Amino acid sequence: MTTSEPGFAGRRDPGLQPERTALSWRRTMLTAVVAALICVRAWVVTPSAWLVVAAAAVLVVVGLTAAGQTLRFARYRRDPADPRPVPLPLLLGTGAMIAVASVACLIGAALRPW
Repeated sequence: MTTSEPGFAGRRDPGLQPERTALSWRRTMLTAVVAALICVRAWVVTPSAWLVVAAAAVLVVVGLTAAGQTLRFARYRRDPADPRPVPLPLLLGTGAMIAVASVACLIGAALRPW
């Protein structure tokens, strides 16, 4: 992106990128909630414990993602230059729950009578 204003290339609004990131994480969480609701809908049609596990794991992922986003936003509000990432246990928990949800969905789909 170019502009005719001299010296513009080195400047940027430090508030826009974190706002865009926060909005993208909100969209991601909304998508995860929809995935959990699809698992619940599939469970109503064909009861399976694996679908309940998948829905619960996806909802835990949404909760962990919301906690990480809230933590990061609070840090940004205190100090926009704070380089600390989200704590490792929170990231590991989120990754583990995504793996649990994926495996539960795969097993639930494999055992589903077609």
